[in-house]
Amino acid sequence: MDLDELKKSWNTIDEHLKKQQLVNNANIEQLIRYASQNIHSMSRFNYWIRIVSLIILAGSVLYFICNHTVPSLLYLIIYFAAIPALTWDIYSSNYLTNTKVDEQPIAVVIERFNRMNRWMIRERLIGILFILVIAIVFFVARQMWNESVGMVIIFVADWLVCLLVAIWIYHKNLSKLKDIRKNLNELKELKEEE
Repeated sequence: MDLDELKKSWNTIDEHLKKQQLVNNANIEQLIRYASQNIHSMSRFNYWIRIVSLIILAGSVLYFICNHTVPSLLYLIIYFAAIPALTWDIYSSNYLTNTKVDEQPIAVVIERFNRMNRWMIRERLIGILFILVIAIVFFVARQMWNESVGMVIIFVADWLVCLLVAIWIYHKNLSKLKDIRKNLNELKELKEEE
């Protein structure tokens, strides 16, 4: 092999490596952009859920104020449970928003998302358990078995809708979080290849 053939081989290999590096950089940028978009999407979704929750809570408080009635103990429990729930939601949403995929090391970002995933699983279990306990307590406190069958069906349907909405919200957030974690794992693999 003479010198010219060696130079041609070297240039061919060099061009191939440059193209592969450009592809890896483009893939990395795309994964970072996609993860950031999902983070912002989750934050916006949680923001609107908080707004709707506050409107519902404010509406029920106004109902009691306008009717000059005192809410029952069960409503007071729900109101007081809403305070730590909304506080936790704001904290976890800020934690998620402060995770900068493009600025922080990939190991830190993955660890933050794993922590967020654990938090969301616990939050889902606690939230669903809370809804079920409140529904049962309402059923017993209101002695729903003494009501007509139609009222019992409406009661069960209302609480079932509440439960399904909560499950839908958690499922939506967890699926986005799963996509982000998948992208981060791909990003980690690409960065390790560099």
